[in-house]
Amino acid sequence: MVAPRSKYRAKPVVADGERFPSQAEFRRWNELRMLERAGVISGLERQKAFPLVIDGKPILIRSEGYPNGRKAKYTADFVYFENGERIVEEFKGKDTTESRLRRAVAEAIYGFRIRVTGRAA
Repeated sequence: MVAPRSKYRAKPVVADGERFPSQAEFRRWNELRMLERAGVISGLERQKAFPLVIDGKPILIRSEGYPNGRKAKYTADFVYFENGERIVEEFKGKDTTESRLRRAVAEAIYGFRIRVTGRAA
């Protein structure tokens, strides 16, 4: 069986038991790990989920497979501290309307600004 092709032709990478959706995102992860080892950043996390909740109620995404809805979330590619400030970073090869909307909702709910890196930055 042939593995399905990525939507944007990105080549996934599996390293250290983790799957990265693209080689470029894997390179960015390695850059951030080097910065953490050098003491430039700290508290590096990957694939940090932020539930999208308004007034204590989760935002629900309804679809044919989830007629009652599934809880929406924003998943940051990387989260870390730089100069004492929490950085939420999204690595993008290609940006979409859906990803921009999800970032906007997360920024409105959590009050942070998402740093977009990669080709789509």
